[in-house]
Amino acid sequence: MTSDSDSEHEVPSKRRKGVRNTDKYKKKNASVNNFGIHNLGENSCTCYVYHEGITRKTPDDVCSFLNHYLLNFVRDKTYKELHLFADNCAGQNKNHALVRFVMALVE
Repeated sequence: MTSDSDSEHEVPSKRRKGVRNTDKYKKKNASVNNFGIHNLGENSCTCYVYHEGITRKTPDDVCSFLNHYLLNFVRDKTYKELHLFADNCAGQNKNHALVRFVMALVE
C-alpha cells in the first residue's frame, strides 16, 4: 500500500468561515488538498480530498486517513502482512505519530 499527499491546489473563493476578514486574505484563493492511498495488491486507489477549512496536512490527518482506509476497505479481507510505502516527508509520513499508529495496529 502506498500513500502520498498531492500538492495544494487553489480554488477561487469569496469568503471563509472562522477567518479574520482582511483584504489580503479575501484575495487569496482557498487551498484544496488530496491524500491518495494506492492498494498495490488490488490496483485500486482511494483519494481523500479536503479543503483547508476541514484540516491541514498533519501527522494526525495522515493517521486518520490510513485508519479510515483500513477500517473501511481492508478490514474484511484476510491479509497477513501490510507494507506501507511513503515518501520521506517527515512532517506527514515519517514521524512518531505514524509509528505509534502502526504499532497500535499490530497490538
